[in-house]
Amino acid sequence: MDFQDFIHSRRDTFAQACLDGACLEIVLGNESCDLDSAVSAIAYAFLLQREKELSVVPVLNVPRADYTLKTEVVFLLNKYAITQSDLVFIDDLRTLRQGEGHTFNLHLVDHNVLTDSQADMANRVVSIVDHHHRDCPLTDKMFVRIETVGSCCSLITDLFYERHGTVYSQILGHLLRGTILGDSICLSPEADRVKPLDVAMVEKLEEEFNLDISDRHQVFNSISAAKQDVAALSTEQLLKKDKKTFTVSSTCVIMSSLHVSIQAFLKRQDMIGACSKILTANSASILIVLCSGSKGGTTIKHFIMYTREGPLRAALTELIDSDLDLNFTPTQDISLSENFVVRKFLNIEISRKQVLPKIKGFLQVITASDMMTKLRSDSDQLTFSLELSAPGTPSIMESPVPEFNSSHENSGNHTPNPIFYVEAPPNSYKDASLLDTLGPHLPSFNNSEMVKRIMIKKNKLTSDHTEDPSTGDVLSSEGNSGHNSCPFTPANSFVDRFAPIEHHLPSFNSREMVSRMLQKKLPLAGDTGDVSPADDVHGQHIFTPHNSECGGDLHSSPAFDQLDLEHRLSSFKLQQAQELSPHTEASTNHTS
Repeated sequence: MDFQDFIHSRRDTFAQACLDGACLEIVLGNESCDLDSAVSAIAYAFLLQREKELSVVPVLNVPRADYTLKTEVVFLLNKYAITQSDLVFIDDLRTLRQGEGHTFNLHLVDHNVLTDSQADMANRVVSIVDHHHRDCPLTDKMFVRIETVGSCCSLITDLFYERHGTVYSQILGHLLRGTILGDSICLSPEADRVKPLDVAMVEKLEEEFNLDISDRHQVFNSISAAKQDVAALSTEQLLKKDKKTFTVSSTCVIMSSLHVSIQAFLKRQDMIGACSKILTANSASILIVLCSGSKGGTTIKHFIMYTREGPLRAALTELIDSDLDLNFTPTQDISLSENFVVRKFLNIEISRKQVLPKIKGFLQVITASDMMTKLRSDSDQLTFSLELSAPGTPSIMESPVPEFNSSHENSGNHTPNPIFYVEAPPNSYKDASLLDTLGPHLPSFNNSEMVKRIMIKKNKLTSDHTEDPSTGDVLSSEGNSGHNSCPFTPANSFVDRFAPIEHHLPSFNSREMVSRMLQKKLPLAGDTGDVSPADDVHGQHIFTPHNSECGGDLHSSPAFDQLDLEHRLSSFKLQQAQELSPHTEASTNHTS
């Protein structure tokens, strides 16, 4: 089957398979349904058709009623006699997706993860060919080729030449070449999109079908003109022309790419109403519009964000402005309502391919903050009494968390329960991306049970018996040997700024350890009697290496080095010899 027969028979093939319940191989492009997505679906379906016995059908991922909005797609397909009546659209799949007994496999091109509205087909995906960042999970049963190039059509053209050495059809060759030129800005190195594979595939197509290299710019310019031919479209249609939708948690975002200047877009009379309407129609929270125009031959790009949710807008704005990769700058000459945020691209090479994952990441940060806000509102899990402070000790509790209205709590009547949290130590890590605009910083990892345990240990410093802070029951201190039995921090250790200043911490040694060390030390001085810690109050300190840490309450101690030890041992032996000398003489005289 040649390419023309293939493309003109796809709608009939699809309808017959739906009636017969036959298995279908569906090739689906992304929901923006731009030229790269549409031609990729058609070309990859033709490749699979030549390799499989089953019927393969390309599906354009846009409702049939919106096909005319894709002006560049309509232009190029019409040029080679491919009309709307030949094509299958996403709403045609409704029968297969909802009906029982229908079997089909799904092949994704120009994207690698399905949107939420199409997630019901995720378990049917058997292959992926894409040039975007990979977001999908992979399995051994799936064929995947994901590679960063200028156009997905470059990857599919390469598959043709790898497997068959040809793309078989000159019409298909024109479609692939025109799409690659359009997506790579006519293979322009300055556009920072083109990759070696894009250039190689255009050259191979030109070689196979003897195409004139000199008409590359003509092909590119005709496709660009068709893409920008939007005068007949309403603003709502314009926003739908090249849009992508994604969701992070419960926040739905619509991102539209427009090949018009920001001035032309803002001059449209129904601009604000269209922005509001498209959010409502899609149950979305944020609309992002990327405008691309030119002035004096220079490309100028702008970023527009529209949302009616104030806290969300403030948080996103601060994250966007602080991102060095996006490198936006505020616009001084554009004034809109507070629901809009407008920024200018300093780097015109940045496209939706880079902006979209950035926005996803920012929303994940904000979502994490929202989750913590909801957790702090659960009084059963995080509230606890302020009456935990030990007598004479500064409280480690902070003030109540101030009220924070999240983007999803717009009622104005919600008053959160007072929540108290333990502040993190001053040297703890604070995520730089959690900004003040997101509300209170995250509380300490300590929960009320941990605080209770800390207070029990604190109370041991001031009494032999400890009360349970929550019940008042007296708890015995296990293993203690007097009120000084608790281990204390060395003088050079880190002291949290909330630690009680009035408690001067002695050595880390317990009384038992001190006693045992004195038992071993004092024989060096000739004393073999029992020693208690109380005997060590007149300067008989444990000898410590000269460079060791010495607690602040200890007096200076002599160095316990080798020479000092030898000197002391020699003196001790001499003293013993002198003491034994009279006894030795007496014994000798008696024997005589």
